[in-house]
Amino acid sequence: MKKMIFGLIFLFSQILFASNKIGISQGVSSPSSTSTINFSNGFTIENPVGVLYQEGIRLTGQFTNGNSTTIGGEAGIANKRFGAAVGVTTYDCDGCDSRASLAVGGEFRGIGFGLRFGESLYGLGVLVNPHGQHRIGFVADVNNGDDVTISSFAAGYSYVSQSFTFSVDASNATFDDDNIEDTLILLTPGLAFNIEFITISVSYDIRLNDDNNTSSDNDLWFGVGIAPSNSWNVMVYSEYANDIAVAASFYF
Repeated sequence: MKKMIFGLIFLFSQILFASNKIGISQGVSSPSSTSTINFSNGFTIENPVGVLYQEGIRLTGQFTNGNSTTIGGEAGIANKRFGAAVGVTTYDCDGCDSRASLAVGGEFRGIGFGLRFGESLYGLGVLVNPHGQHRIGFVADVNNGDDVTISSFAAGYSYVSQSFTFSVDASNATFDDDNIEDTLILLTPGLAFNIEFITISVSYDIRLNDDNNTSSDNDLWFGVGIAPSNSWNVMVYSEYANDIAVAASFYF
């Protein structure tokens, strides 16, 4: 009987682990299932393996406000081993086009693999032990812009328990541009706490090797999420994808 009870507790904890609803660190070793496509923090995109954490069919509406205003949406579907999601973002600025991206992922023998496709942006993600306590993630992507090509790579580690998640991800960006010679490095430790149906995440971006001061200062950012039901949740962020970012997800 005790073995059965402990087995049920372990199974419940694995389901809870798999949710990954809130954004933390750079989303390399602990990607968010509610904003896999349109939100990102770091020099790489969010790990596309995050599509595995969706719960059935997902629809998400998103809004950000700060230097610019964006409105976006994501739709995805997943089972225990495969997932896919598509997202679109529109920008409130002159001459700005909408951006659409697609991510697909699968898990094989305890390792998750994901691909990301978008206009001028392509990425590959790997996540070792995606449903366990100790997770190691990798992301590599290439952004072919109009004037410069940016190649980025990221690696990270997450410890996931029933009550909290600790994550630390690091990424770099190499610019194929004669005017920028440095390879920039971003290190982001983060913590997320689960309190019943409320989740709080706090992360701190530390910029290294930035002698030319091409990026802004170090940043502390946080998120608060509520998930009172399995059918919907809302995540609100400060200084994440923008000054303010909101993602509301519904599941079917």
